[in-house]
Amino acid sequence: MQSIDWIPKLRLVPNRCNIKDTSKSQFYNHCLLYDSRHAFEDAHLTEVKEHTNVEAALVLVQVWALQRGLWRNHDGWTKESVAVLLVYLLRTSKMNPRMTAIQLFTVVLQTWAT
Repeated sequence: MQSIDWIPKLRLVPNRCNIKDTSKSQFYNHCLLYDSRHAFEDAHLTEVKEHTNVEAALVLVQVWALQRGLWRNHDGWTKESVAVLLVYLLRTSKMNPRMTAIQLFTVVLQTWAT
């Protein structure tokens, strides 16, 4: 590992922006975050589309959240955020793609409850 002594210590402080605080730099930072988020989603969310039961569970979560007013609020869930949770549960073996959609939905609710 190379030394990081050349980096000023103030730049390593948490919550400190390394770019000047102007509207152009804020827009640039937002664009970088937006592009990297979509690159991540494209790379990892294909697992949801491969399994029809997981995709059906995603629809059940959408309907459940819409009924309770938790979908697409300013601080609510989106399809991508729930799909990332489903991929996480698949990779950690808490869900199995061979489970029915209702069983998968139950696992998601149990995960949120705990």
